[in-house]
Amino acid sequence: MGFNNTVLYKFSDDIGKSMENAVFLELRRREKEIYYHTDRTSECDFVVVEKGRVTQAIQVTYEMENEKIRAREFKGLVNAFKQIGFTGSNFLFYKIEPTGFG
Repeated sequence: MGFNNTVLYKFSDDIGKSMENAVFLELRRREKEIYYHTDRTSECDFVVVEKGRVTQAIQVTYEMENEKIRAREFKGLVNAFKQIGFTGSNFLFYKIEPTGFG
């Protein structure tokens, strides 16, 4: 059980990092001005600035089923909103539906 949890966590973590990287590359391809927002208790993956004003706050996550992770991800957006004074956002997450074989 411990080995499976270690492997599954790593797999999930790698997918999340790959998703963040894909979003970053797409924003760069679109020539967006991109920032990362962090404070003492949270982070927001991407803050997009166009013509001197924030136009998007983007949080990317692979896992939304876990309550602790979901709370952490939302907290990052909410804190960014409060500190930046922004009201729009994008939340990108990925979910795999279990399927049966046979």
